[in-house]
Amino acid sequence: MINKTKQIIMKLVMVVLIIAFIFSIAMVIEDLTRTMKIEQTTNYSEEEVPFLNITSYEECADLSLDETAECLNSYVRTFYIYNMSNKGKVLMIDRLKREGGVCHHWRDLYKLYFRNLGYELEQLEEIHMAYGDKLHTYLRVVSEEGYCILDQKFYECFMFKGKEDEDD
Repeated sequence: MINKTKQIIMKLVMVVLIIAFIFSIAMVIEDLTRTMKIEQTTNYSEEEVPFLNITSYEECADLSLDETAECLNSYVRTFYIYNMSNKGKVLMIDRLKREGGVCHHWRDLYKLYFRNLGYELEQLEEIHMAYGDKLHTYLRVVSEEGYCILDQKFYECFMFKGKEDEDD
């Protein structure tokens, strides 16, 4: 009787171990498919992304502030991947493009591109927000023309009223 009880317990333990193993494998596969995106293919229309054929951030030079923001955003959207598993890691640009990142990675990339296009550090403001235990950050770029907010694959610009508009 004791041997039968031991056999039943051993079988139950084996079943539990097999279920745990299968569950673990499923979790690993889910994590790999979610975070190991090498390429993200997205079909944007010309209307959604006016700077659709941008192949380098350098093509966004010598534009107005809002056009620069739109151009850089269009370029970044071509390789944007949100990848929570890279949170807190320092990523070089090639790795960020290949694996993706979180809000602080994209903020830093926009900041680098704006700096390389001639914007001064004083014009580039990192905005940090907290929602309970959630944190978020994005970039605000300010010039005499107005300001733009660049947040991962989104942007919005607000232009100051010009002298020609004051007479209206």
